[in-house]
Amino acid sequence: MADGLQVTGQMPEAPQTQNVALQDLSQLLPQPQTQTAPQDAQTAQPTRDLSKEPSYIVHATHYGYPGDSTPDSNSANGIGAWNNKLTDGISIALTPDLEQRFGAKPGEDFVFTDRNGKQWPFKFGDRTDKNLRGRIDVYDRTGQIGDLGEGTISRPGAQGPSIPALETSNDEIRKQPAAFGMRVATPDDVKSYDTYVQNGGDVNQIPVYDRLAVAIAKDPTFLTKPENFEAFYGLVYKPLQAQSSVEKFNDAIMNIGPSFVSTLQNVGKP
Repeated sequence: MADGLQVTGQMPEAPQTQNVALQDLSQLLPQPQTQTAPQDAQTAQPTRDLSKEPSYIVHATHYGYPGDSTPDSNSANGIGAWNNKLTDGISIALTPDLEQRFGAKPGEDFVFTDRNGKQWPFKFGDRTDKNLRGRIDVYDRTGQIGDLGEGTISRPGAQGPSIPALETSNDEIRKQPAAFGMRVATPDDVKSYDTYVQNGGDVNQIPVYDRLAVAIAKDPTFLTKPENFEAFYGLVYKPLQAQSSVEKFNDAIMNIGPSFVSTLQNVGKP
């Protein structure tokens, strides 16, 4: 468990528990996205440096199949987020965090590599529920694909690092008063985060609120401790006051102050 947001804070759990560093405040929220795109949802594929292009560790589910437990009229009719036609077994929906981290455009090609190493070619054609994170959803009209489980999603040919995209869907702890309604990492999220850090991964590639979600998962009372007042004030109280718009939210975060930023630099380090 993380013991606090002090530069010299201790992690009282077992030594193998990895540090939760929260120093990067530059990308706290997905940026506003437009709903307009060409009818066929196709876009030109930009030239990229594939040697640095990352892949993200995600969970792959499916939707649009017969008996889908969360149906919607568009999916039932094979229609994507931009009024585009979905292709069975090819079209995927991305969660908002993945769309933002990739800077994904409608019609872009992606590759999902499952736990057995099999590669699945997909095309970005839809969006998931806005409350989901760290997931891709495969349009599976015939029900032949099913849930593919954990794997990595990337652009074709990407050779950069594999970075965990956390689901932060631990509602059991999130509902506790001490969590203040913040998203909380699941046990799988914590394991994925710790493995990533243990293997030398750059924690700055993990969004700050995901790192906070891991800290709360390790210590559900993290935000209630007096030594963590600045974390509560900066990441919870001020954003709640300014939640009327993304712009105000971002302004609130950027005005936290230098003392808070420096405190975040070594959260949880032993």
